[in-house]
Amino acid sequence: MNKNKSAPARTRGENEYLLTTKLFCGHCKEMMVGYGGTGKSGKQYHYYMCKKARKKKCDKKIIGKQYIEDRVVSECLKMLTDDKIRYIAKRVAEECNKTPDNISVREIKKAIKEVDAAIENLWKGIEQGQSVDMLTERLHKRQAEKEDLETQLAIENNKKICLSEAQILAYLDYVCEMPFDDFNKRRAIINIFVQSIYLYDDHFTLIINASKKPLSIDNIPLDDIEEAFEGENTETEGCSSLMTPAPQL
Repeated sequence: MNKNKSAPARTRGENEYLLTTKLFCGHCKEMMVGYGGTGKSGKQYHYYMCKKARKKKCDKKIIGKQYIEDRVVSECLKMLTDDKIRYIAKRVAEECNKTPDNISVREIKKAIKEVDAAIENLWKGIEQGQSVDMLTERLHKRQAEKEDLETQLAIENNKKICLSEAQILAYLDYVCEMPFDDFNKRRAIINIFVQSIYLYDDHFTLIINASKKPLSIDNIPLDDIEEAFEGENTETEGCSSLMTPAPQL
């Protein structure tokens, strides 16, 4: 949530900047922001730019939105071999099944134990003939309290998502079979696997979720980036902003 407070806007639909909050400048480590503009020929461009570079405090070049997103998605897909898909499905299913209760569930279970102990003491008091009417009234209140807590516990437990290995495997297979340029596929791949990307002038470092060792992809040719802009002026001056508020997910 804190990360998204300072995040740049995402445009909706096909022009959404998929690497928002994940792409960082390799020079200054500042977040790279998605921008859109119109070149001298009237053609629209979409690109990412270092936030400090926009303020003339970093010399990182801009990079075409389509180009860097294509490269990131391609590198992620290379890892999704049949063996690795089966491994991921198995490990995720294992994690789902052993995930500890969240704070709310733990607190409710603790409260139920306390109520059970109180109910037990009230029964003992009644058996001993201590103020039977008063203890019976308190017992009924405690029993009603326990019923409310058990209802809350059932609600919280229903919120927990447990996926089977077969379900995860089917989903990953489905994503891989979708066309490369399918917007939903690209967004799913990036959201699931990409933790962050650090972009340098000639290469980028891709850090995958659940991995302590980053995967480095070197020697991305800058000529490809320049050709994508067809010789247009790639500075932000003279370009109209196409940024719109981010959809709240």
